[in-house]
Amino acid sequence: MMGKERFWLNETDISHRVNARESQEPEAFFGYQRIPEKEKTRWVLRHFNSVAQQYDFMNTLLSFGIHHTWKRAAVNAMGLTPGGRVIDVCGGTGDLSILAARKIGHGGDVTIYDINRAMIVAGREKTANSGVPAPIYAVEGNAEEISFPDNTFDAAMVGYGIRNVTRMEKGFEEIHRVLKPGGRFLLADQILAGELPKETRARIENWAR
Repeated sequence: MMGKERFWLNETDISHRVNARESQEPEAFFGYQRIPEKEKTRWVLRHFNSVAQQYDFMNTLLSFGIHHTWKRAAVNAMGLTPGGRVIDVCGGTGDLSILAARKIGHGGDVTIYDINRAMIVAGREKTANSGVPAPIYAVEGNAEEISFPDNTFDAAMVGYGIRNVTRMEKGFEEIHRVLKPGGRFLLADQILAGELPKETRARIENWAR
């Protein structure tokens, strides 16, 4: 009867394996697909460039229009005050921005902040013709590096687009940075909210306290 042969790694073998693991490129998710982290922004831009003009229609079709109800309920729950300044991070075609602009009224303003110009352009006519009392501006930029000073906004909101941010934690940190102390924050993606690490959830929950 033959015994099992034991295989022992020497220090050189262990070092090579550790170095090989450490040298692997960081990965990120695009949907359910794993891709190199450094490629995610390019994938996001390419995808939304291709769907921007049909995005609103497909959103309504696939949700049977229920997404409008979800968004109204989410913005209503924010408790926005008249005259406030609001940033809509990853705001896309501006659905949440329009709802927020109706709440804050004259004297306030809403800024759509999105990395994808095609999505902003696709929603431009909708926001321009919405008839809301507060102006809605649009800024093209990365949520990981929001180009506004600290303590700029009274409220911030982000919908499902936060999933497309490569370093999501950094995106949340930037949102916190541009919020005024005691500012209101809405994460409309309730599924993602339940999947966040406990430390991240705790940090977000403490923001407005």
